This record gives sequence, structure tokens and C-alpha cells, in this order.
Amino acid sequence: MSRFGYILLAVFFLFAGNAHAESRMKVACTRILRKFVFPLIIPDPRNQTLMLTDISDPSHPIPVEVKVGARLGIGMKGAVYRLDDIKNHPSIPDYAHRETPLVGKVSHQGRRTGVFFKLFQDVLVEEHNVYEGLVNSQPAIEADPEFDSLFTQTDKTGNITQRGPSWDPGTLPVAKIYATGSTPWGIALVKDEIDPKKALGLTDVAKRAKENMEKRLGLSTEAKPAAGPWKRFLKKLVPSKRPEIELEDIPLDMQQSMREWYRLSQIASKHTRFKLVNGQERALVDLDINPDNLMWVEDPEQQKLFHLKRAGFVAPELGEPALTHYVRENLVQGRNLKNNSASEEAYLAAWVTYLRQAAKGLQ
Repeated sequence: MSRFGYILLAVFFLFAGNAHAESRMKVACTRILRKFVFPLIIPDPRNQTLMLTDISDPSHPIPVEVKVGARLGIGMKGAVYRLDDIKNHPSIPDYAHRETPLVGKVSHQGRRTGVFFKLFQDVLVEEHNVYEGLVNSQPAIEADPEFDSLFTQTDKTGNITQRGPSWDPGTLPVAKIYATGSTPWGIALVKDEIDPKKALGLTDVAKRAKENMEKRLGLSTEAKPAAGPWKRFLKKLVPSKRPEIELEDIPLDMQQSMREWYRLSQIASKHTRFKLVNGQERALVDLDINPDNLMWVEDPEQQKLFHLKRAGFVAPELGEPALTHYVRENLVQGRNLKNNSASEEAYLAAWVTYLRQAAKGLQ
């Protein structure tokens, strides 16, 4: 492996720790990788037609023709592209007349080999395996004796106000994966798209919470003129204490959905098993429910796509907080995943921390 590869690998280890840890170093490293490093090293299949061999069922591989469109974004696990056309896949007939488009998530590996670039292949294989394991365990999750009680809401007097989670029975609020396969550009997933124009990410949720905070404190919500460079410099030298977002500033329907995701992760860890990249099977330890891995959906069209009965958070991708089991089991000998034993209130406190960090970038 090159020196450059070792440097990036060291950066990746920053993401293999506590799922709820938040630090400026993590944010800075993520931004550097996504904005400056990955665009230089990842493959670029835009405006090309690729042959994807769907290996979702290894015993019956399906050759699929996929026309790749515009790049929608670059993440830590892969780059996401709009798919202009898909041919010869039994579960995606007549794609041209499909109401909602699909996206392709392509690994950063490309045609490269070696330990470092194999990580990019492994994380997408793991994402598919966790998705498949969770979907297969969905009936057991709903049949769990604690399911009904965990997803029943009551008011202060104990009267039941709502039964069941925000998603429909027999479903889960996650982006469906239609195909997983190999392409000349590396491993790729074909999945549902969460329209960023019709869903709220972490910064948008922080904006709502910040507005509620300002109303609670009676602060002015009018936009202020941007501070000059000297004023910004002085503020950095002598930072003033500013009011921060509290749990009560998060809308109640969002809080309830956060609790639902925490409870889903707890039940899922009891029933879900999935395959590691080396073919071994084990139980799901800790579903990745980091605040920056969930998006708020209240648009009726998007709610229908993700089988929501009411507004709620959905997951664009699934996995565990660790980068990949390849790192943990092959490069860090003897290091085991730690089950997240944090309480539900601690999870909500983690949301507050994330939202405070996101709110710092808002005017």
C-alpha cells in the first residue's frame, strides 16, 4: 500500500469508534475526503451504459444494462448517481415510466486493487448484507413481544394516543435495494432515491430546532447582515456565549420518530443476522442510527415511497457504525465491536449535540 493509502486508512479509523461521538476532527476529515480526495481517485461512470451483474442471488446472477446519469453526491462509502435507464431486471420493469427514479451507489474502488481500495468494495457489500438481513428479520421484529408496547404512544395521563410505528406493517423505513452487483467500475447498489428537495437532512432539522429555540427565548428571527472579516476575527478571539438548541426545541413529531428508530435498532439487534464480507454470519450488533444517517420525510409522495403513515425519519442506507468488518477483523486483530448500551435519552442527547454542531453553520 502507498503512503497515501496508509494516511487515508488512518483517517478511516476515526470513524470506527463510538457511533455517537462528534468532533471537529471527524467533520474536517470527512469534508477533506469528500471534497478534495475522493473526486481525484474515484471512477467516473457518468453518461455511460454499464453492464451490472446482479449477484443479490449468487446462484442466479442477472446481467443488467444500466445507463448512468448525473452524479448526485459523494459519500464516505461511495458516489451516488441518477440512473437514466435500467433494462433486463425482473423487479424493475418499464423503468422509463416509473414514477420515482432510482439511483446507483458505486464504490470508490474502481479498477484498483489492494487492501485500501478493497475497503470500498467491502462497505457496499456489507450495506447490502445488512439490508437483506434486516428485511428478512422484519416478520420476527414485528412479532417480538415488546413491539406493540414500544411503539404505542400515550399522553401524560396514560391514555393511548397512537398505536404502531410511523411506517406501515410489513415494511421498514429504509431505502429499498433492488440490485447489488459488480460493474467495470466496482461494486454498485441500485436503490430508491430520497429526494433531497423533499426531505430534510441534519442541517434542515437543525434550522427548525433553532427557530423554535429563538421563539422560546424571545430572540429576533430576522436575518442579520453578514459580519465583516474583522468582526468575525474578533469573535473567534473572544467567543461570546450563545444560546444553544435544547431537546425541547426539537419538534415533538421528530422526537417521537427518533425514539422509534432507537427502539427499532434495539429490537433489530435481537433478531437480525447478516453475512460478513468473508461469508461468515453473525448477529447485528448496532444499527447505524446516527443523526447524520437519517432524513426527515413529510412530503406525501416520499412518505408513500417509504411506506410511512405519517411524517418520520427514514434511512438512505443501512449498516453498522464501523467503517467495515474488514478493518475490524483483518487489520485490527482482537478488537471487537461494542454493543451500544446507551439509553434512549442518551440517544436523544446525541441528537441535540449533532443539531448544535449543524446549527453553527446557520446565520
